[in-house]
Amino acid sequence: MSKKWLMVLIMVGIVSALAFYPRIYLVRGSAGGVLFWNETEALLFMGGGNAGARMPHLRYVLEPLFVSLGHVRQPSDERCLNVTVIRVIHEITESYDTDVNCVSAYRLFEGQIYAISAPRDWKWSGNRFQPATPDETRSLESPENISDADLHHPREFDDIGGWSMRDLRQNPAQHKIVLNGQSVTITFHRPTWPPKPLSVDLTRPGESTQTLWNFDEEPHRVSKAEYARLFFLQQ
Repeated sequence: MSKKWLMVLIMVGIVSALAFYPRIYLVRGSAGGVLFWNETEALLFMGGGNAGARMPHLRYVLEPLFVSLGHVRQPSDERCLNVTVIRVIHEITESYDTDVNCVSAYRLFEGQIYAISAPRDWKWSGNRFQPATPDETRSLESPENISDADLHHPREFDDIGGWSMRDLRQNPAQHKIVLNGQSVTITFHRPTWPPKPLSVDLTRPGESTQTLWNFDEEPHRVSKAEYARLFFLQQ
């Protein structure tokens, strides 16, 4: 075999390896949340998920070209992250990690806040989520119990049973509310360019701003082992 053909075969082998061997592991996050408040407390329900991509080196190199042509690659793997609940009262901030994830919506029903998450709904009990009872789930799903807020303003309402609600991604980033007669400001920092992590800040009069929550949505490369851990995959 001539040297020329040997080089051709080597190049073909290299290109084939780059084209078909999945050695790039990428993870990208997405997150958001909702804000509920009444006269005495504010509740932030923050959640999101991770999307992962496993792709050959060649596809990774050509990905910007595919995106520019309108071809958006679907994630190889997806995973919901557990909801974090942050409670703000007069002078105290509390944070609760939960086992609830993949929440499709939050509803206020009969003075209680529910997280709608298949295959079951959850009720916020003050410091944790507890499973909604079968009767509560039937009531939540009953057509006659769907309120005007649910039908017409599912992402925001004011003073229903003393509660107000905002979807942080759908509304102005800064929310000035009153808790126990004291004005406080809750600010949701949306995606920016250059990219910065999402965050929620709390500002009380005369005090330094406090970061309540943050989340990095930027795509980043991870090892095969880390990727498997994030998406519960067998290695």
